This record gives sequence, structure tokens and C-alpha cells, in this order.
Amino acid sequence: MSSILYLISISCTSLPISERKKSFIILNTKDTIYGDHIAGTKRFSNLGWVVVKNGQGENSQEKKYKYDQIYQVHYYDRKNRKVVQEIVEEDPTYRDTHQEMDIIINQGKMRLYLHDPGFRPDLPFVVSDIYYGYANGFRHKKVLKAMDKCQAFREKFTERKQRRKKELKKLIMYYNAHCE
Repeated sequence: MSSILYLISISCTSLPISERKKSFIILNTKDTIYGDHIAGTKRFSNLGWVVVKNGQGENSQEKKYKYDQIYQVHYYDRKNRKVVQEIVEEDPTYRDTHQEMDIIINQGKMRLYLHDPGFRPDLPFVVSDIYYGYANGFRHKKVLKAMDKCQAFREKFTERKQRRKKELKKLIMYYNAHCE
């Protein structure tokens, strides 16, 4: 994942400066740090950091921020599309498992992200009080079971085809709107 972010930030430098949009990170303190290049680094199982670089050549300045200091990363991919990621703890029982994950739903009781672990397609990842973790494969049923504790949800989604993995975004949005 970090190598992809690094490649994306390098490819943005090939655009003329007038066509490039400024990338930035938002810290947990809500401070915004702008940069010409933003690259994520995660070494082995260590926490890692995000490097924000401004300028080129001898005049360039670089500053590192640990993943646990960062709330969001905003950058533009090689097609100049905006990408917004949040730093999420992959496993809250281990402090050093922060990962960059693309935001799908970050408002409400349940938040949905997509995570690219690098060797598979993006995996859905849910953060809430009732379920925390990946929502692919057999875990999808665990997410549904947690949401079924809400009567409104259970009554609305009674058919199997309504509860499929590809409907996860819709299911979570309904849950956030109608359940405590």
C-alpha cells in the first residue's frame, strides 16, 4: 500500500505545476499540512510514517509524521482524481497496526473503508462499536449478525439477495440512519 501511495505521489510530479493540485494531510490535532509530495512508509511490522515533501532539489524540505499522528491523507492519483484516506488501526489490540484505508462511509455509527493489503483486491473494513474488522468472506455474515440486533434493520432486509456483500455500503448506510 505504501509503495502505491509513493508511486502515485511520484507520478503527480510529472504533471506541470499549474495542473497539479496540492496534496495534504490532516493531523489528529486538526492541523493541515500541505505538500508537493506525500509518501507513506511502513517498514516490516513497524508503525511507519508519512513523509510530506515540499520543493525540489536543494531547496526541498521534508517532514515525517507517524501514522498515529495523522487523521486523513488527501492526495491526487496519476489521473488527477482526488483520493482521501484515513489512518485506521487494523487490529486495535495491537498499537502498531495503522493502515491507510480509502474512505467509503466515515459518518455515522458504522464506518466503511476499503483496504488494499497489496496482494488482493480491496477488502471492505468496518469500524464500529458492534463490529470492528474486515467484512469479506465469512466475516460478512458476522457484520450482518451484528446489524441484525437492530429490529428496523432486521425487518427491512429479510431477503438473502438484499444482504449480499456487494450491498454492504447500502446496508451500512441504512443501519446508520435507522439504528442506535
